[in-house]
Amino acid sequence: MSETHWQVAAMTTADLPAVYLIENQSPSPWSPKQLAEELAYPGALQLICRPAADGFLVGFLMARLMLGEAEILKIATTRKNHRQGVACLLLQSFIALAKRQGVCRFYLELRAQNTAALALYEKHAFEMTGRRPNYYTDPKDDALCMALSAP
Repeated sequence: MSETHWQVAAMTTADLPAVYLIENQSPSPWSPKQLAEELAYPGALQLICRPAADGFLVGFLMARLMLGEAEILKIATTRKNHRQGVACLLLQSFIALAKRQGVCRFYLELRAQNTAALALYEKHAFEMTGRRPNYYTDPKDDALCMALSAP
């Protein structure tokens, strides 16, 4: 499915049950309470993605913006929609929106074993800035720290 078939919008509390279903597929999922708290966090920005045709949520992004910088906390898609451009569209949409709000530096961390995410971020010019050994648990994994400077 091409990117033109996806709709990106701001996340609302009504989206949280569907967001949790996607989040629960991750190795270390956040609880419904944590997701709701993040949605309400000052300076937070969350996006969701749906197919234009049926409206079922297929991905989301959660981030925080502060003083010209942004930290991407989560990007997740349904397993069925991996490698269909959803995460790419969410990331591009977020970067464009954040730039309009004055963000010029983006940060994130990811599991070292998440090669698909690493390829996505490298495709969007994120660069490795560090590694945190054994940062993640359940399962254990290093965190790769990445950043993007965007004029």
